[in-house]
Amino acid sequence: MIAALKAITPPEVDYLAIGSEIALLVAALAVVMARSLLRRKANVVPLSFVLALGGPIAAAVVLYRQWQDTRGLHHTAITTMAGAVRVDGFGVFLGVVVVAATALALVLSFAYLRREGLDAPEYFALILLSAAGMLAMTTAND
Repeated sequence: MIAALKAITPPEVDYLAIGSEIALLVAALAVVMARSLLRRKANVVPLSFVLALGGPIAAAVVLYRQWQDTRGLHHTAITTMAGAVRVDGFGVFLGVVVVAATALALVLSFAYLRREGLDAPEYFALILLSAAGMLAMTTAND
């Protein structure tokens, strides 16, 4: 009976195609971890800002590589995860818009949050997680 069952094969994943989302998620997790480990120390907000800004920078590097791959010799899109993710030129362009807006939002909100005494690390993590969701929507193929 068990021998008759067909083995389940997982879909192949091209990590370059989802690299920008991964970069933003890792940055958000780093911000949350820094906040939980440093608690209320004075340097937690500047450190969280630097970690948060590292996410869009890393995502921009991945998007540049995606642009090179989609506009390369064959001008083909990257399709992965059983066709659920498709990275093409338009998806990369929208990703650049999302990443640029994310970086701008982080830079503009840093001084305001510090001046008002609000919890900046949680805000930075929410911005990064929201941007990761937006990036996932720009490359969704279904």
